[in-house]
Amino acid sequence: LRKQAEEKLRESGARLELALASAGMGLWQWDMKEDKRYFDERVCELLGLSHETFSGGAAEFFSVVHPDDLQGLEKDMRRTVETDAQYHPEYRAVRPDGSVRHLAARGRLRRDEKGAPWLIDGLLWDVTEKKAAEAARQSAQKLESLGGLAGGIAHDFNNLLTGITGNLSLIRGKIAGEGEVAELVKESEAACQAAKGLARQLLTFASGGKPLKKPLHLGRLVRESVEFSLRGSGVGAEFSGGEGVYALADRDQIFQALQNLAMNAAQAMGGGGVIRVETSAVDLRAGEVLQLQAGRYCAVKVSDSGPGMEPAVLARLFEPYFSTKGSGRGLGLAVCRSIAVKHGGQITVSAAAGRG
Repeated sequence: LRKQAEEKLRESGARLELALASAGMGLWQWDMKEDKRYFDERVCELLGLSHETFSGGAAEFFSVVHPDDLQGLEKDMRRTVETDAQYHPEYRAVRPDGSVRHLAARGRLRRDEKGAPWLIDGLLWDVTEKKAAEAARQSAQKLESLGGLAGGIAHDFNNLLTGITGNLSLIRGKIAGEGEVAELVKESEAACQAAKGLARQLLTFASGGKPLKKPLHLGRLVRESVEFSLRGSGVGAEFSGGEGVYALADRDQIFQALQNLAMNAAQAMGGGGVIRVETSAVDLRAGEVLQLQAGRYCAVKVSDSGPGMEPAVLARLFEPYFSTKGSGRGLGLAVCRSIAVKHGGQITVSAAAGRG
């Protein structure tokens, strides 16, 4: 009977390990009396710790928890110990390569024979993609709410500009030569063109900015747009792929998105360096890129060697009107995302501080 019980126990343990591995979960324990933590290989992998060298100490564990999440994590621990409530925090772990993962834990409190708190044990898993599916939804809602307002403003703004530029054209026709008045008219027309560019960006992520799709050679358009955007900037560009890659897309909108990306990369590198641009056709599996179905897509990858981004900036990168530049309007990357989504695609970013 004992051998049968041991065999059943081993079988149950094997089934549990298989279920946890399939779900991407790991097991952990916190022995409160010894203040020592026991993590399996999966938990160590999620936290970016070495399973072979992890000591189980509090300092080593807390060193990988995002500083902004430490206070909340400790509060959840105290609540579980004081009230016997389920331990269910969500927090971020900063891995050795600088990447940030969102993790969720579930645990329960165990007490010793005297009723004193003894240990908490439970599960840990990765919810980074879930947090990203949520961020994208919130961003889409912001774009939708801003779209109606931006579209109305842009249309009215364009109408006013049309009247101004028309009158400037009439004035230019009535004056002779290249005198002071002619120069002022020229500068005013240039300012109007810049204002029209802003209105065009507003319209792009407004409800009226639907793409007019036509077949185009994406590789050629990528090269044309990036080279045009970098003229006089001191930044070079290296291109790869793109031969025979065609897309059904709005030429002007794709040109604008690539222009925004190239200019953003050039500014990140301080006016020097090289931008690398890769164009290809890719076959995506379901779930490989968030919010995209399986199928064949055109992909454009733009890389720079700038200073990279901190996690706080990365989280708000595509948010409308968010900018780290004093003179920026915060529309460039928001427009890029809007264009990608309206073409049935998506835009993603991979960045770390000091790594471009």
